[in-house]
Amino acid sequence: MVVEFNSFSVSPETVKKGEVVTIDMEYVVVGAADKGIEIQERRDLWFGGEKIAELELKQVKRENGTWKNTTTFQVPLSARTGKHKVNQILSTDNNKLLASGYFTVSTQH
Repeated sequence: MVVEFNSFSVSPETVKKGEVVTIDMEYVVVGAADKGIEIQERRDLWFGGEKIAELELKQVKRENGTWKNTTTFQVPLSARTGKHKVNQILSTDNNKLLASGYFTVSTQH
């Protein structure tokens, strides 16, 4: 059984406090049993080497095919300026995949 990312993106690259960030993910499942496979989809927000928020955590059952997920969140007014990292983690019983994307909180565009 194979689970792998097709794509992962974080946009826009630069935002101001209060603006919205969009996270898009697409992954494929191949060779799963007829009943599907349990996958944990998790998104964490990092700044300065420190995890500052869990954006999403859900357990889903996926059959063979291509799966897409889009999450949006508003950058808090209390966010620090600078480069932030979003980690997307897909976990199964015997595998863990990680993709990372970045956006910068700025006082100007």
